[in-house]
Amino acid sequence: MDSQSYLIFSLGDARYGVEALLVQELFFLPQLTPVVEAPPAIAGIVRVRGEILSVINLERFLRCKPRPYSITDSVIVLAQGDRRVGILVHQVHEIQTISADQVVTDWAGRSPISIPTATLTGVTQINDQLVFLLNAASLFGYLHASAPPVSSSEQDLSGDAESLSGSDRAHSYFFPEATPEEREIFLHRAKNLLYQTETQDASQLIPLAVIGLGNEYFGIELDIVREFTDVRQVTPIPCCPAHVVGNMNLRGEILTLVDVRPSLSVVTTAQTTSDQAVVLQVEDIIVGLQVDEVCDVVYLHPSDIKPVPNAVRNSTEDYLKGSAPYQTAMMSILDLAKFLSQGGLVVDEEVA
Repeated sequence: MDSQSYLIFSLGDARYGVEALLVQELFFLPQLTPVVEAPPAIAGIVRVRGEILSVINLERFLRCKPRPYSITDSVIVLAQGDRRVGILVHQVHEIQTISADQVVTDWAGRSPISIPTATLTGVTQINDQLVFLLNAASLFGYLHASAPPVSSSEQDLSGDAESLSGSDRAHSYFFPEATPEEREIFLHRAKNLLYQTETQDASQLIPLAVIGLGNEYFGIELDIVREFTDVRQVTPIPCCPAHVVGNMNLRGEILTLVDVRPSLSVVTTAQTTSDQAVVLQVEDIIVGLQVDEVCDVVYLHPSDIKPVPNAVRNSTEDYLKGSAPYQTAMMSILDLAKFLSQGGLVVDEEVA
């Protein structure tokens, strides 16, 4: 039976899926530049490493009632040939493999929400929840048919750090209700996406997943990140070290979850909840790293990474590659490949 992988995400209380093969990258919502006379579903444009990307507000596109933007929103970049489009979603969950016999193409009367049929290829059910499968062709078609030409002034406003900083004065801000703190975060993300080959070779940029542990930020090199997922139904493993949280079923694969916070001397409280995980693969080692928050994906030039400050040098120094600024704080860049391969997270332990 034919099957296909889908990236699952949320809009409000509803879940959707889009073909994983079309997903080029994803990042948290940056500052967008509104486009004059654009249809309501076009949220704005952003320059991503030299190329202008149009971002569709998926709620408006699906004719759902839109909610205000949030710093936790994400943009999923879809690519088909030389065409690219960003879709604005509320939360990205995981990748699921769905077989053709699990997809219903006649869903009239089964859905609690009204969605234009041309925007979907079908509906499936995952863990007793309906998942609407997007018709990506309708997104590319809408962008081609509806998006007006981007003026040179709008291109300029999305084109460099100085113009980005002044865009809310020179142009209507894409999210007028944003607080000053939120605007600073949106701006920082947009600047991170700006890196251009004129000043830096884009091939040198290091993509990092930014995670939150306690009140600290850490960066993980994206090439060892297999996926992000929610933590659910964890089975404890008897006679294992304290950092081994337990096993979880991830689409039929047994995934061992580990907690690195004690190893990194991260302070936690009773209120700390870790309901997300980053699935890492280093050679033949696959583990789930339990985290408090998946914050962002950023691209750093090697010159942005500084040595570990003397103030934080301790027994964990061997597993840190350096530090770099993130928003208004600093993040430590983890060498998890070394951490795993050299036994920093030993799962097998002999018991007397």
